[in-house]
Amino acid sequence: MNRITVTLMSAAVGVAAIVAPAAAQDVRTAEVILAEMNALQTPEHDRSKRGDEDYQKGYMQERNAVETTRAALILELYQVNPYHEQIETLMPERWKILARTLGDTDAVLAETERIMNTGDGPLAVEACYTYAQTIGRKTEYAEYEFMPALEHFVKMAPEDDRAASLLMAAARFCEDDTEREVMLYRRVLANYPDARAARYTKGKIRQIEGLNQPFQLEFNDAISGETVSMRNLRGKVVVIDFWATWCRPCTDEIPHMKKLYAQYRDQGVEFIGVSLDKPENEDETKDGLKKLRAYCDENDVNWPQYYQGNFWDSEFSTAWGINSIPAIFIIDRKGSLHSVNARGQLDDMIPELLGIEKPAKDKGGDG
Repeated sequence: MNRITVTLMSAAVGVAAIVAPAAAQDVRTAEVILAEMNALQTPEHDRSKRGDEDYQKGYMQERNAVETTRAALILELYQVNPYHEQIETLMPERWKILARTLGDTDAVLAETERIMNTGDGPLAVEACYTYAQTIGRKTEYAEYEFMPALEHFVKMAPEDDRAASLLMAAARFCEDDTEREVMLYRRVLANYPDARAARYTKGKIRQIEGLNQPFQLEFNDAISGETVSMRNLRGKVVVIDFWATWCRPCTDEIPHMKKLYAQYRDQGVEFIGVSLDKPENEDETKDGLKKLRAYCDENDVNWPQYYQGNFWDSEFSTAWGINSIPAIFIIDRKGSLHSVNARGQLDDMIPELLGIEKPAKDKGGDG
């Protein structure tokens, strides 16, 4: 049995190893373990073979074997010296490998729970954060399981603003409980106003409280230069598409968006693109406005485009809590915000808001 096979097995049973350290005769020094860890090399990925399934499978097996070996070595180091100066950063790395590569979230929960409940100091804090993050993801942030874990983390590290990210993640799973969702967002604003996650929080609250309220937007179309205003679109159903030319999921949806636009434009629908493309730049290869104009021209995207010009820091999209794209809003004929979750729903929502019957699907269509 080779060493990689052994370490694959030992990484998978890491909790038992933490509870029951290796026998004294098997113990190696921290220096020896670190030297072996540093000698590990992740295989280089040949991008020219992206379409080669056999190559991709082999590459992933090699990479996973290296990662899993590293996780086992980190565990061995922890057994030898749980207070080693590198252990605070290495153990969280191990937990990520256990979860991502081995898919063993139960092992992560067991390890982190034991360390956070029996230890103290920075590693216990890291264990507590990982436990809360993992139990949240596993239970889809169920209140009765996630919130006690969160409160434990806050108690251990009251100044650690990673709690804001945990609260934001939990809020995303509260679409059917807007009261709890707003409560979580307001807690971020109250307790972690300077956290990076907080910059979108007011916008997330605005999405909830802005439903069925007038939607305001006015800008100069980046393509034609003409002024576009929601005031002049009253009486139409308006689709607001937050997107960018660098966003592959966004551009993948453009063909279907074009089909809907052609199908419904004459029946009272307008589309508006809100671009999160990068700022203008002297280097044309990095110029967001030029890329936006070129993409729309080359792909016959004929609806107005609001080029904000400041990437993720753009004022309008940030003010609406947009921290991932594509994101699609839809506005009703009265000019009120009907939905902030219209992505994937336009085939139903557009005819519904127009008050017309939904067309039957083409049996040979593109779906």
